[in-house]
Amino acid sequence: MTAFLDDRPKPIRSLSRFLTFALIVILAVSGLTARLFYLQIVDGGRLATLATKNRTTLDPVVSPRGLIYDRNGRTLVTNVATFVVKLRPADLPIEQRPVVVDRLAALLNTTAADINATIDGNPGSTFDLVRIASDVDVNTARLISESGTDLPGVEVAVEARRQYTDGPLMSQLLGYTGPVSGDQLKTLKQDGYLPDDVLGKAGLEAQYETELRGTYGTEAVERDGSGRRLQVLQTVTEPRPGDSLTLTIDTKDQQDAQKAMRWAMKTVGIKRGVVIAMNPQTGEILALVSLPTYDNNVFARGISNDAFTKLLNNPDKPLTNHAIQAHYPPGSTYKLVAGTGALADKKITDKTKIQTRGYLTLGSTRFYDWNHIGFGACNIYCGFGHSSDTFFFQMAGKLGIDRLAYWAKQYGFGQPTGIDLPGEVSGIVPSNQWKQDALGDKIFPGET
Repeated sequence: MTAFLDDRPKPIRSLSRFLTFALIVILAVSGLTARLFYLQIVDGGRLATLATKNRTTLDPVVSPRGLIYDRNGRTLVTNVATFVVKLRPADLPIEQRPVVVDRLAALLNTTAADINATIDGNPGSTFDLVRIASDVDVNTARLISESGTDLPGVEVAVEARRQYTDGPLMSQLLGYTGPVSGDQLKTLKQDGYLPDDVLGKAGLEAQYETELRGTYGTEAVERDGSGRRLQVLQTVTEPRPGDSLTLTIDTKDQQDAQKAMRWAMKTVGIKRGVVIAMNPQTGEILALVSLPTYDNNVFARGISNDAFTKLLNNPDKPLTNHAIQAHYPPGSTYKLVAGTGALADKKITDKTKIQTRGYLTLGSTRFYDWNHIGFGACNIYCGFGHSSDTFFFQMAGKLGIDRLAYWAKQYGFGQPTGIDLPGEVSGIVPSNQWKQDALGDKIFPGET
C-alpha cells in the first residue's frame, strides 16, 4: 500500500507572497507617478526650455563677397546664385555609404572616387557639412532634394559663387576662389572660417581675401531630430558685405595686349609670353598678360581632380603668372643700367664715342648687335637711340660685373616690386659674390 504526501502550497504562504508583490507594484507605480509629476509639473518649464535649445542652433550667415571692377567701372567679378550639394558624414550610415555615393556620382556626372576623396579629406568633424558639388543645375538639385530618405546626410543649399566676366583674359590677375583645405582651416578657424568655406586661392582673390570676404552673421535655426533645418527663428547678427575693389587695369588695353601677345607667340613659335603696360608717371599697371593662362570660371564652378592635375602637369605652367612668378633675362631694359652706370662712374661722358660693329669677339665667341651691322662711332645718345647691343656690351665691360650689379640694384633689379599680387619672386643680379655663392666660381668676361 503506497502513501502520498500532500505538497500543495499552504494558503497563508500564498497570500503573503501576493501581498508582497502587490506592495512592490504599488511602490513602483507611485515612484514613477511622482517622478512623472515632478518632470511634468515641477521641472517642466526648465526641461521644455532645454528641449527647445537642443533643437535650436546658431548657424553662420555668409556675407556677400565684394565685387571687382576695372579702372573704368566695368564689372570683372560678380556673385551669382547657384545650387550646391553637401553631405554630413555623421548622418550617413557606413553600410549605406557605397550606395549613396554611387547614386550621387551618377546624378552629378562625377566619379565615386572623387566623392569619396572629398568626404575623406573633410577638414572638419563628421558632423560638419562637406561640399560635394558646386554649380549644380536646378533639375539635379531638385531631384536630390526630393530624395532625402534615399540619400541620408545629403543636403542641397543655395549659395553665391564667383562669376568672372572675361574668364581667361583676367585669370592671372584675379585668381579664383576654392574650398578651404585642412591645413588652412587650422589657422583660419579662429577667424571664423568653416570646414565647407571657400576663400581666395590665387591672384587678387587671395591677396585681398580679408577685405573681399566681409564679416559673417549668425541666425537661430530650428532643426528636427535628424539635424535637418526646419526654419529660421531669428537673425541674431546681420552679415557685413565684403568691400569691392577697383583696379588700375583697363579691360580694352588688356584685350589688345593679349591679342598682340598671341600673334607674336605664334609668329615666333614660342609657348610662353608676358606683356605688361605701365603708366611710368604713376606706376599704375594698365595691362598685365601672362600666357598660357586658364579659365578661372572652371575653378569657381568646382574643378575636377583630373582637370586640375592636367593644368598642374602642363609643361608651360598656365597656373603660373609668368609676369611676377618666373625669372627671365631683362633684355634691353638692362642697357639703362650699363649706360647710366658708366656715366655715373665717369667711365664715359655724354660726348665719348664708342665704335660699334656687327659683333664683338671675346675668345672664340661672337656677341652680335641686333642688326648684325652696328652703327659706327656712337655716343650715349646714339647708343640709346639705336639700342645698340655692341655699344652697351662695351659699357658693361668698362664697369665690370660688380659695379654693373651695384647700379642694377640702385634701379631695383633683384628685389620684389611690391605689386599687390601674391607670389612675386625677386630677380637675380649676378655679381662675383653671387656666382661664388651659387656655383663656386667667379664671373667670366663673356658673362658680364
